Amino acid sequence: MKLLSFLGIITAIITNVSYAQTVKVQSEFNGSLSVVGLSSTMGASTPVIYGNIGAAYPTWGVSMNHVVEDVGANHYGMGLLTTDSYLTGRTEKVRIAANGNVGIGTTTPNSKLQVAGTLSAINLQSALGSSTPVIYGSISSEFPTWGVSINHVVENAGANNYGMALLTTDSFLTGRTEKVRITANGNVGIGTTTPDAKLTVNGQIHANEVLVDSKQWPDYVFLPQYNLLTLNEVRAYIDTYQHLPEMPSAAIVEAKGLDLGEMNKLLTKKVEELTLYLLEKDTEVNELKTNIKSLETNYRNQQEQLKSIKEALDQFKMKIK
Repeated sequence: MKLLSFLGIITAIITNVSYAQTVKVQSEFNGSLSVVGLSSTMGASTPVIYGNIGAAYPTWGVSMNHVVEDVGANHYGMGLLTTDSYLTGRTEKVRIAANGNVGIGTTTPNSKLQVAGTLSAINLQSALGSSTPVIYGSISSEFPTWGVSINHVVENAGANNYGMALLTTDSFLTGRTEKVRITANGNVGIGTTTPDAKLTVNGQIHANEVLVDSKQWPDYVFLPQYNLLTLNEVRAYIDTYQHLPEMPSAAIVEAKGLDLGEMNKLLTKKVEELTLYLLEKDTEVNELKTNIKSLETNYRNQQEQLKSIKEALDQFKMKIK
């Protein structure tokens, strides 16, 4: 009943308020006040509530303050103040500037929404269509000489080629340097700003395992119709070019690098060819061993025959005497 009477009094006061009057509502903190609607008698462009709206005590609670940004330009904003302590006093947490920019944790927002602190988001969507980036420009830490930043990179403005750079630092004084570049065509560069492949790394790579897709693995070397060079042909090629057939020369590797997948395939092919050479030599060695055994058998037989002939000659000499 007291609350209804209180609301009736407030309604009467608001109904008779004029441009130069001030409406004050004092609560005993044992009820609630609901305002259904407020309208200005000065026209649609005149604010209904102006000035400051605050709690009864200046050192705690919540308040909405009128902020003068630039009197000469008629720039006015609004600040929302809260506190978590009775004694510390209220501090501004949110600023809505005259140009519509909103700052959380900052009183000078320079974009539609500027957050000075950690921002957690589940999903960000563009209101301008699926082809419009949600975040563009640069995202950086508060201090320009350290921290982490994501920068927008113009690769070719005429061709609408834009990329992204990730910058970090390991020192407070050295300043941030670009560590990762993602180009407009999707290439990723680590330690380089001009990646020429899907992943270009200027430095060492440490991995427990690397899987490389490869086609036409050289098992065809073992097919009967494979044309294996003779060792004499291989020797002649080496004498001319100073490297194995099909293998890249030192000059090519130094100039263009080494394709690990292709090199593993070539090395496997050379190992398989070497296996064929070894098998061929093993066959020749086995044939030589067989021939040697045959010669040894013939030699022993000849020795026995010579021994028999010698014994026969000795007996013949004895008979002549």
